[in-house]
Amino acid sequence: MPREARDQCAQWEEQWAPPLLAQLRQGALANTALRAIVDRVCEDPQVRELWERTADLRRHAYGTVRPMYLEGAPTRPAWVRIMGWQRMHEPSLRVITGEPAPAPAPTAAPQQAP
Repeated sequence: MPREARDQCAQWEEQWAPPLLAQLRQGALANTALRAIVDRVCEDPQVRELWERTADLRRHAYGTVRPMYLEGAPTRPAWVRIMGWQRMHEPSLRVITGEPAPAPAPTAAPQQAP
């Protein structure tokens, strides 16, 4: 993914890359053309490190909420819910969109024993 796109996806390594790599990993299992794409993107040392660090296999990340920097608000990310849409008469085609979503509730830090 181009650097500009990575920069727009807030928290790239934690929120965006793992689901994307999981989809690539799943698809590349039975698709040599997609495996060639994986090999090419893994030439980037940052992507290769993420690929080797994650082992998740999932079909999609629809419904997940992730932060994204939008034009007009470059200092604070907006939260978007990832949605996938398929045409009924052509299920092999998908359109992926992001809709506004509330930020997830912060997780509490573990309490230390006294």
